[in-house]
Amino acid sequence: NLPQGKTLAGAFHQPRAVLADPSTLATLPDREFRCGLGEVAKYALMGDDDLVALLRLRTDDLLARDPEIVADVVALCAATKARYVAADEYERTGIRAHLNYGHTLAHAIETEAEFALAHGEAVAVGLVFAGYLAAALGRIDIHAAEQHHGLVAGLGLPTGAPDGLTADQLLRVMARDKKSAGGLTFVLQGPDGLERVDDPPRGALDRAFAAVGIFG
Repeated sequence: NLPQGKTLAGAFHQPRAVLADPSTLATLPDREFRCGLGEVAKYALMGDDDLVALLRLRTDDLLARDPEIVADVVALCAATKARYVAADEYERTGIRAHLNYGHTLAHAIETEAEFALAHGEAVAVGLVFAGYLAAALGRIDIHAAEQHHGLVAGLGLPTGAPDGLTADQLLRVMARDKKSAGGLTFVLQGPDGLERVDDPPRGALDRAFAAVGIFG
């Protein structure tokens, strides 16, 4: 993380092993637990229909931190991440960038709002934005965009940005995103799943910004 934005520099160091102990999640404050659900929502909306169905059917159990459902959700998300990392270990093909779904706006919000939203909350807003941007570009229908909003809201996460942010200031920060190739770069849903989309027209961006309460 740099003053200019989040996750702009780094190096690859692969772990010898990954340990996930879902029981530790019981120790988290409620807000921190819900922040984790922002990333869960990301994996679901990346195209995991089984996870979407699980979140819809067992929302109350998940929010109550039922050990069985928490373990199932963690396993599904970890498996998805492992597939993407294995397919593009060093971020050379662009596939691994799909794991940043919703993060382009999220990182900009965190930077410009001085972290008034925690990371998972910002990701939640970024997912709603990404859904409506894809719809504004004709890549998905409005029902699919509304699914982004509904899933995020159903997990008790914010669907709108903090007050005081403008589209212009966020666009400047998003142009510095690590996926950017000199302009604006997003990962968006479409007929063939997640794809990189460069420099969408301002009209489509403004409609997506409006969907999360950002203007100007």
